[in-house]
Amino acid sequence: MGYLPSSGASCFMISPANIEKSLPVNWLQGAQLGLPKPIGKEYQRKMSDCVDTAILQRHTLDDILDIVCQEVQQISGAEGARIWLLEDDGWLRLLRQRGAVIRDLEGLPLAGSFSALAVQQKKALLTNDPANTPQLIQRYPELTSLLVLPLILDDKVIGLLHALNKPGGFTADDMRILSLVAKQAALAIENERLHEQVKEAAVLEERTHLARELHDSVTQALYSVMLYADATRLALAAGRQTVATENLQELRKMARQAMADMRLLLFQLHP
Repeated sequence: MGYLPSSGASCFMISPANIEKSLPVNWLQGAQLGLPKPIGKEYQRKMSDCVDTAILQRHTLDDILDIVCQEVQQISGAEGARIWLLEDDGWLRLLRQRGAVIRDLEGLPLAGSFSALAVQQKKALLTNDPANTPQLIQRYPELTSLLVLPLILDDKVIGLLHALNKPGGFTADDMRILSLVAKQAALAIENERLHEQVKEAAVLEERTHLARELHDSVTQALYSVMLYADATRLALAAGRQTVATENLQELRKMARQAMADMRLLLFQLHP
């Protein structure tokens, strides 16, 4: 059952039955006339709220995508669900899977596949007869039905959502409702990407700050060493042996301190 675990009360149960309870009474009158259920916007709002709550509670991307996979199974009756990220090299990299999936796969080539059609057309596709679907390059006897939904962000396909093996086959309603789930999956992936960019920017800023400190520290240390070296030279020229010895001792002390400071800063710069 689809829900968001939390430290307090659990998130709402997202299912068609629960959504119908929140629909207005006049929906029943429409249903008697054969009108479609107004489930799309209500479901999208609830699913969006659930994903937003997960993001605000700083759940990991895996947690959120696991919620998405649960919803795919709960809503459609699919035996398994997979979420893929589309890489620049044209391969699909597995992000999350749940349920009875077809073999353990870490990646799939996109070119010439059934999934490639969904990417090219930017729309969901289904087949309830995989054995006779030409675009399914790799044949899996255990695959009985497949629904492929592109994850689209800013009109660009960033990944795919696969629903696998629904008893009786997938329908147009499954495609319509799960397209809403795919939208939330795309938003969750994008949010994680932006979060990583913010973290990387913060790390880069800190490293730049430390590098500046290292530069200033080294410059100051070298300048002090030069001053003491010049003072020692002048003291020796004037026959002031004691002063020259003291200057050399200070110079040695400063050099050691400078080395210690540089080691510390270099350690902090290390990723």
